[in-house]
Amino acid sequence: MTLFTRQVTVLAARSNLTTMSLSSLSPPNPITLSAADISAYRSAISWLLDYSPASIPPPSSIIELFWSNQASLSDRFTDGILINAFRSVLTFPIWLFNANNYGNTQGLSARILNPNLPREFYTQAAVVSPLVKLRFDPVLLVVFMCLEGVVLAVLWIALATLFLPSVLLRSNDQAERPAAEATVSSFPVADFLFKTEIVGMQDERQRSALREAGPMQVLRRAGGVRVGVGNAGL
Repeated sequence: MTLFTRQVTVLAARSNLTTMSLSSLSPPNPITLSAADISAYRSAISWLLDYSPASIPPPSSIIELFWSNQASLSDRFTDGILINAFRSVLTFPIWLFNANNYGNTQGLSARILNPNLPREFYTQAAVVSPLVKLRFDPVLLVVFMCLEGVVLAVLWIALATLFLPSVLLRSNDQAERPAAEATVSSFPVADFLFKTEIVGMQDERQRSALREAGPMQVLRRAGGVRVGVGNAGL
């Protein structure tokens, strides 16, 4: 019998305690047994096969399988069953009496990790929930920022013009207004009736005709006529 160690990543289901998958299997590393290890292994085999102290009837013991099937050991069609059973008997003490199983004489607990275990029995694991990342296309992001910047610039300019000093607006308005132009008040009807000057329509008949004319007649009769703000006041 050759003993060796291997490391493997095991994915097990906690719901029904079954192995789901095995991965990252390392190559076998042979184990050299000392005299103390062999003596302990023989004691474990003797304990496993000694059915009398365990009050197990001989027909129900493990070695009954080999007693009643001695002829099958030489039969190549049925020796596979006995060989598997024999290998299971040899490996059961190793499985039960290892440092990380209940055969550990130091009292291995199911809920508390024994600090004296070898380093290979310590594992650090982290369970996290998946995080959905939001990723933007660089080209679309630049286009969006440029268009948004234009809109914001127009809004800021419009807001700035609303808060310009009224004195500056009045000074610009007076600079552009002709000297002979009358002051425009807050009453457009009064300004139109009393402060306008019609140039190019001196005939009184044309004036009276415009009073009764519709929109089309006004456009035809007022061709070439200019209406400006006069100097007359109330």
